[in-house]
Amino acid sequence: MLKAVLALAALFPAAWTAKRGQAPEALPEAEADSLEARAFSAENSAPDVYLTRAQLDTFGAARARALNYRRPHSVRWGELFDGILVLREERPPQYVREPVPWQLLRQ
Repeated sequence: MLKAVLALAALFPAAWTAKRGQAPEALPEAEADSLEARAFSAENSAPDVYLTRAQLDTFGAARARALNYRRPHSVRWGELFDGILVLREERPPQYVREPVPWQLLRQ
């Protein structure tokens, strides 16, 4: 049975608080030599890039926030993940209504 282990990272990340109604907390842009920055070359204007394990291996040990957005880690990402989806820009959620328990919606 094949299993894939994937991660997510962002060049311009956005973080949000756990409590609804609080303003999103902006995180700094990924470092210039980070995996996120290197995934987007000058010619690449795509909104996202998927890096395979083989591509991750070519980067060697690189700093990225695939494990923790608040603190980058420098590891060999190909040893941890089968692939990483790197987003150019991430946005916090935009809520369209107050949360309602599912059971109340069925009444």
